[in-house]
Amino acid sequence: MSGPGFSQDLRQRQTQSLVLAPQLRHSLKILQVAALDLRSVIQEELQSNPTLEELPMEGVSLDKPEGDGDGEGGGDGESSGSGESSAPTDQTVGEPKRDEMDFGKDKEWERKRFIEWNTLRTKVSPNVVLRTHREDYLVVDMLYNMSKTDRNFPLSDRVTWTQRSLRHHVITALTMSKTIGVLHSHLGSTIHSNVGDLAPALQHLYDKIGRNVFRDNVKTFFSLIDEAWGIRKIEANAPIAYLKWTFLYCFARVLSMFPDFWKGDNEHRLFIEADIRRKIAGFPVWDATWNHLSASHGQAREHLIQLMVDRLNSGKRTRRMQPRAKETRGSPDSPMQETMAAALTAP
Repeated sequence: MSGPGFSQDLRQRQTQSLVLAPQLRHSLKILQVAALDLRSVIQEELQSNPTLEELPMEGVSLDKPEGDGDGEGGGDGESSGSGESSAPTDQTVGEPKRDEMDFGKDKEWERKRFIEWNTLRTKVSPNVVLRTHREDYLVVDMLYNMSKTDRNFPLSDRVTWTQRSLRHHVITALTMSKTIGVLHSHLGSTIHSNVGDLAPALQHLYDKIGRNVFRDNVKTFFSLIDEAWGIRKIEANAPIAYLKWTFLYCFARVLSMFPDFWKGDNEHRLFIEADIRRKIAGFPVWDATWNHLSASHGQAREHLIQLMVDRLNSGKRTRRMQPRAKETRGSPDSPMQETMAAALTAP
């Protein structure tokens, strides 16, 4: 009797199947959307994918072009009643005619048109408008790259440069940029709220103190906050008082007011000694009073600034920190004092 046998067989079989690539599936999804809903679908894609940018489409409309005959009195006198239908073309409905298209537009024109449309016509986040200035101002491009690629920067991947903030974002690009301007306000007029004024002011500061010093100052400031109260460990959507605009304004203003925090003949480089770092870490940022002031405006800023100064001078009988002469509260003729008063009353 023979035992069980085993055999191996190699065969080839050819089959056909239809596979839709991801790009093709996405295209089919767009084609199935109604014209009225297309805009909302595009906005959702822009919000979910931060790498996408919306480009202006001047002259392109989803409406029916004017002068397009529909068989009821349409067309000119020559074609009327001829009984001949117009020849089909490969031109998309709603697309401007080729002889009317202007191919002389460049990227600079498109960016300016984008800013014009989104500041004068469509309400777009100033963070997006600020991002469009990357090619115009080196300082904006540097801040953008720091917040996107520099893993040693405490705000890496935590800054909003898009229309809406994501869950892990803790600060907007506009708030970060305004805070940097306030931090260096002793070096010039850098306190601005409008993006159109803020970007060139920061660029002027960038050219004045140099790229490396500017970058180091930004890192030192936000690293100080991270060391004292934490930035990297913040959970998503957590309400943090010390990253609100009022608190950041007051804290940056205090550092700018006192020469104790700056090195060099021109006071360009930010430097915080170890004992001052310990006092800053002792700020009661979780206290109800401090939280209330951090969410307020106007004169609340003066009060919060005074609380910070008192904390820094606590325990000192001599060598108490004194602001620069031009920033003394009782000197209304000081240009810096006028700037500060204007900022305190700003919304």
